[in-house]
Amino acid sequence: PHYLRSVTTWAKKYGYNVKFLGTAGCPMLLSRVDIKSTITKDHEIQCEMTLPLFERQIVDDPRVEFILMAQRFDLFYDGKGYLHNTRRITFQDSTGRVVEDHTSYYYDQLSLTVDAIRKAGKDLVLLKQVPLFGSITSCNWEPILKKLFAQERSCSFDTGFIKKWQQPSIDFVHRFAAAHKVETLHPLPPLAEPLLKAI
Repeated sequence: PHYLRSVTTWAKKYGYNVKFLGTAGCPMLLSRVDIKSTITKDHEIQCEMTLPLFERQIVDDPRVEFILMAQRFDLFYDGKGYLHNTRRITFQDSTGRVVEDHTSYYYDQLSLTVDAIRKAGKDLVLLKQVPLFGSITSCNWEPILKKLFAQERSCSFDTGFIKKWQQPSIDFVHRFAAAHKVETLHPLPPLAEPLLKAI
């Protein structure tokens, strides 16, 4: 959802329609994927219901020309949320056992997904994850309707926090994309200058 407003604006400009599918904390993968989650009580059920829709409503839809895939890569690539809090997921194999090599398993499942998307005749772009903020309260965001009366906004982000908790997953996506020749978009460079200027 972080990209949705920008994508729909771009799509409208160039005459495209947008289909959005996503469930927080669910890896959008096409092969059968079973997870064990501590994110919310019903999270596993939500993912189980959503994942088949990705294939039926997105990949198999002949009207869809290309797919922009954004995921919680910092969570999925090793199963641990940033700050190593209670937001964790594990993958399970066909016998229900926890997959020990989480990162390799996710890499392989993502590879199968990319191959299936290409076989369906779709173009694919991996959208790297939006920056994690150490403290979102450091940004004094103002509602659009109050913009005329808003005070000057101030915002900052901690590059050290991003490097510690997000850089490993950014590197993971970079290596994956290079190996599979997948286009990527990294949102931090275009965000960094406006944020630093409090725009």
